[in-house]
This record gives sequence, C-alpha cells and structure tokens, in this order.
Amino acid sequence: MYTPTAVFKNQPKDAGPPAAALLIDDVGVDAIYAISIRKLRAAYAGDCIKVRRSSDNSELDIGFVGEDIDVSAMNAFGGSNRLYVTTWYDQSGNGYNAVQTSTALQPIIYDNGIVQDPNGNNAIRTTEVADVGSVGDYSMVINTFTARQRPTLSHVGQFIVHNGIGVIHADFQNGYAMGPYTNGATNNAFNVIQSSGTNLVALTTIPAGDTYGISTYMNDQNGINTSNICGASDAGLGNGGTEAANTFVYTATGFNAPTYNDVTLGYCCAASLYTNMFMMEWINWDIASGTFSSGEKTTLHTNVNTYYGLIY
Repeated sequence: MYTPTAVFKNQPKDAGPPAAALLIDDVGVDAIYAISIRKLRAAYAGDCIKVRRSSDNSELDIGFVGEDIDVSAMNAFGGSNRLYVTTWYDQSGNGYNAVQTSTALQPIIYDNGIVQDPNGNNAIRTTEVADVGSVGDYSMVINTFTARQRPTLSHVGQFIVHNGIGVIHADFQNGYAMGPYTNGATNNAFNVIQSSGTNLVALTTIPAGDTYGISTYMNDQNGINTSNICGASDAGLGNGGTEAANTFVYTATGFNAPTYNDVTLGYCCAASLYTNMFMMEWINWDIASGTFSSGEKTTLHTNVNTYYGLIY
C-alpha cells in the first residue's frame, strides 16, 4: 500500500503537447513519390538532398535534424558559396528521386545561407532572386515511374515571377501538367492540364509572392474532382481561412496514363512559358480506393498549413 507521498510521487505526469506527426504518417496514406524540404515519414532513414558547391563542384548529402533539413550541415559545407541541388531524394521508399545532372539547370538551396521564401520557409529556388526576367529553366526531373491513372498530387511553393502561362509540373506522356498556364483561360489562374494542352481546368489565381499549398485530386469518384488551394495571406488564397472557401470542384478527363516519363518540376519548355519560384515539396499520393477520405484531406491540409504558416 502506497503512503500518501508514494501515491503522489507515482501519479502520472500531465502529458506535454504531442509531437507533430510527419506528413505521410499523419495522413496515413502511402506515396508514389514524395520529395520535400522537410522529413515526411518517420521510417525514412535517408537524406533530403544532394548538393553541389559552386567553388569546387564538390558534392554532399544533406539530411534532417528532426523534421527540418540540416541547416548546420549546409552552413559548414557552403560557407560563402552557393549550393545547387543535384538530387532531391524520394522519401516514399520507391526510389523515384528528382535529379538534375546539368549544372546549368540545377536549382539553388544555399546562397551564403539557406534559401528561404519571404515567409521564412526553407526552400529550393529555381533561379537567382534578381533574375526575375529569366525563362525559369532551373528544374528537377523524375524518371519513368508507374502511378495511378488519375493522380492525386500535393505541392507547396511560391511564385517569384511568371508570365501567366508558366508550367511548374509536367510530364511528357498523356498524363498531366500544372501551373499558371492560361491557353485562353483566366489569366494567372492555376490550371490542371492534360499534357497535350487539352482538358484545361482553371482553378484560382495564385499571385507572385504568396506562399501556397495546393492539393489536386484527379481521382475523385464519378468524374467530379476537387482541388484545395490556400496561401499565406488573409486575402486571395487565404480566403477567410476555411477549407470550404478554398475548395474548387472541377471535372477532369483524359488523365489516363498509368506510366509517366520525365516528370519535370519547375518545367520550362520555351521562353514564352517562364515561371521562377520557391519549391518546398511535391507528393504523388498512392490511393488505391480512388480518393482521399474527407478526414485524410483535412489532415493533409492542416499539416501542410501548420508547417508552412499558411491560412486554413
């Protein structure tokens, strides 16, 4: 029998605030590929990126400290130089890394300090900040992979500049593309596009300078699809901070390629299609049931918005 002191000493302590779950663990759905500036799965034991130092072209793998990319390792390796990303590692376990072997096309992660968007988020930048008139030809490429015929994608980024007809995510088969590509639609609207340029679905305007998170569901049932977009400002993309106000319903057909080839992030196919931006994460979700549940969608949006300081 415990004495009163023993009873007091053996009482359970008040629990502290729970640790934030990593995104893929939190949602509870596997991914086809998952690349991010933060750690996405507790079971993932690999690195975040491989970088190339501008002064001597030496390369180094950069891992994580907790959920975040290892900034100290980059500071020690980068010094006063620039670090360019040669490989953005896939955290899904499938090995679909995003790579860029051309030094002229490698995006920047460190420029005498880690790159951050104006909201203070660590980010990969497609070009120099002052180079706002460039065609935006810094990119990462994921080689051939098999995925669901109608993909479910989520992406976080911020436009530095675009000319209203940029493409930020494209493949070279009968699959999909995404970006502020107009092709006669509302100028600057974020669009989901079949790779042939048809089946263009205009969603909402994403202006330069607003960090945004977008989740696009092209595999919802009965041909009715949804997209959720929200941003760091309380106007426009923030739209009052509610999930319902930032949800767009659309019809998408023709996104039917089971195998994708050379999916390009930060894609630019011509000088007339330029987009320069900060890139934080891209995930292609593996949803066998055909769609996220409403709870899984809300968990995804809440996790992304909490980490990146968006409004939801």
